[in-house]
Amino acid sequence: MLMLVPILTVAVVVQDQTAMRASPTVSAPRQAVLWQGDWLEVRGELKGYLKVWDHRHERPGYVRP
Repeated sequence: MLMLVPILTVAVVVQDQTAMRASPTVSAPRQAVLWQGDWLEVRGELKGYLKVWDHRHERPGYVRP
């Protein structure tokens, strides 16, 4: 029997008051403020931003790498 195990890629926030934005632009509104030690599920990259899912706030967003 072959068992498939999903691979999860995570990123850890290293700077306090990191903005998670609604779209991959500097002018996009902030959806949440992240703190050092928060972890995010990485779901891709777009226009120099990481597309992430924040499990603590239960929402998607974009952060600068």
